[in-house]
Amino acid sequence: MPENLQTRLHNSLDEILKSSGYIFEIIDQNRKQSNVITSPNNELIQKSITQSLNGEIQNFHAILDQTVSKLNDAEWCLGVMVEKKKKLDELKVKEEAARKKREEEAKKAEEAKKKFFETIIKDEKCKTNRRQKKQQRRQRPPHKSLTTLTTLLALTSTAIPSKTCCPTWTTRT
Repeated sequence: MPENLQTRLHNSLDEILKSSGYIFEIIDQNRKQSNVITSPNNELIQKSITQSLNGEIQNFHAILDQTVSKLNDAEWCLGVMVEKKKKLDELKVKEEAARKKREEEAKKAEEAKKKFFETIIKDEKCKTNRRQKKQQRRQRPPHKSLTTLTTLLALTSTAIPSKTCCPTWTTRT
């Protein structure tokens, strides 16, 4: 199973510290004896140890490069995530506003519909009341004053004309 980046970085740094610690230990302990204890090339620290240290440092640099690359990728990824989140939030706000607008329009339409039907019902009631009143007027007996008026009209239409109209006619007294 591959190691994660943190473990690899930690292990590489440990190897560097071990190698460099070994070198520092050699230098510290053998400072006084540096002329006595040397390698065949008259070197205090053997070439294989320095090459090992250089290899570990190169490995450490490679792991650091990977780490920086991953962090850059993470930064980009976070930026994309934040941008998507903002767009999603904006979309939610727009959808909420559209939903509220639709609800208000539906409410207004419902109120207008209700008002329309109330007006129709009111008009129908008025028409029904008028019809009923008209029917009641037809069914009730004529009023006394109406009877008297009718009689007067009948009398005036049969009245004897005056002398001025026809001088030969006489009026009743």
